Amino acid sequence: MPTSVLSLIASLLVTTAAAQDNVPEDLLVGRVLGPAIASDNENSHDVAFADMDGDGDLDVLVANTAGENNSLYWNNGQGLFTRAGTGPFVSEGGNSRDIAVGDIDGDGDLDILVANSPAQPNFLYVNRGGAQGGVEGTFESVKSSPVAIDNANSRRAAFADIDGDGDLDLFVANSSDNDNFLYVNQGGTQGGNEGNFARVTNSPVVSDGGVSHQGCFGDIDNDGDLDLFVPNHGGVVGGQGDVNFLYTNDGSGNFTRVVLGRVATDVNHSLCAAFGDLDDDGDLDLFVGNNQGQDNSLYLNLGGGDFISVPSRSIVDDAGESKGALLTDIDADGDLDLLVANKVGDHNMVYMNDGRGAFSIQAFGPLVSDAGDSYNVAVGDLNSDGQADIMFANLAEPNFLYRVIAPQWTDEGSALDGSMGTPRMSGSGNLIAGSPFLLRIEQGAPSSSVFMVLGLSTIFAPFKGGVMVPAPDFLFVNGTDSVGNAVFGGIVMGGIPPSLELTFQAWMPDPGGPDGFSCTNAVTVITP
Repeated sequence: MPTSVLSLIASLLVTTAAAQDNVPEDLLVGRVLGPAIASDNENSHDVAFADMDGDGDLDVLVANTAGENNSLYWNNGQGLFTRAGTGPFVSEGGNSRDIAVGDIDGDGDLDILVANSPAQPNFLYVNRGGAQGGVEGTFESVKSSPVAIDNANSRRAAFADIDGDGDLDLFVANSSDNDNFLYVNQGGTQGGNEGNFARVTNSPVVSDGGVSHQGCFGDIDNDGDLDLFVPNHGGVVGGQGDVNFLYTNDGSGNFTRVVLGRVATDVNHSLCAAFGDLDDDGDLDLFVGNNQGQDNSLYLNLGGGDFISVPSRSIVDDAGESKGALLTDIDADGDLDLLVANKVGDHNMVYMNDGRGAFSIQAFGPLVSDAGDSYNVAVGDLNSDGQADIMFANLAEPNFLYRVIAPQWTDEGSALDGSMGTPRMSGSGNLIAGSPFLLRIEQGAPSSSVFMVLGLSTIFAPFKGGVMVPAPDFLFVNGTDSVGNAVFGGIVMGGIPPSLELTFQAWMPDPGGPDGFSCTNAVTVITP
């Protein structure tokens, strides 16, 4: 291996990188090609992951428009799928825009609402498994409910318990200046039949009109009930846009529209939104996706539902044609990351959260380089490997399916403890240009020199007479802090070849170790 490459890698670690310790890592992803779920070519507007047959894995539902049948793919538990060929969900056709999944009748399985447009009744499907005694994953199309009779240009739907009675109610966002729909489930404390919906007619939620595209529920004021945000599109191409709707809930499903503050007064062409605690302060913040070249919007909750608009941050500075948004922890580091689906040929966007509400945009890989006409996104572990899988619903082309690959770090063991510490080392990040790369040492000798060795050998042998056997390919010196910890790293520059296996091990002077040294375990990494 040329010394210049090892020198380049080592140069990233020479400076203590405490300031880089919270930099989120870009995701390593691979695009799945070939199987029907990733090659069927339809006009898809939405995708949802849910266990529809109760076998413990996530199945995939896709809403298709242009008169095409919707799609349902059964998961065999390992991420291999069989497309369903029978049943009303996959045979009724339609102009479907969105799929909402929830147990509307309290029988322990998941039912389906499909939002349709233009001017087509929505589809309601009851799962006949669970307490009903049928086969879970067998659906009955319900035609008699007002949910499936009312006719509007519906865009998206959301289930939520708005009145606190223990069952799921339903909001449907309608476009074309139609009023939105709100339905209360008559089960629960109301003493009716669960799954029997009554349409609400005396709420601002259903009388404010608008060109609405979604409904997002969340407890913005921490009072224990679900409030509602509705993004609105101006409807006129090239026009200024419209205000969005924000409603607070009194706990009984009675909503009051908020008319003050940036969330309720900003004018945009908004198509999607997502609530989530982005800055880990215990309340829900709000992301809003806009299109027609407008920047997206980010509002931070100061507590009690009092939002401030974030004027400049990576999330809001990247103008696009945002159609769908999802806040979820895709890298399993405990904070919410953001995925944005963009339509009409824009690249999709992925933002990694540093845990404090500061985001960095995914810089590389097919996840952000595949250009398509994406309308929404779903995330979940489809193949039970502990890593997130990501799927974008695309119009008039195969949907995008990606699998997240864990950074290829391996603990090789072989630590040698000393009298001044029991040093251990871990690696994180990806050795690819523009991505953070970190080595963390813990429990070492306090305020000690650290001899970091880097090479191609699998494990470095102990010192013998002060000589490393075999000799390292590269060695440099740094130090631990007062408690024996150290963090080394930085942002990777270009020039590192792929598929290269590297080994790191750190040694430090310690009178209780062999020949006066202790050492960490060795860690290896394979460059992507």
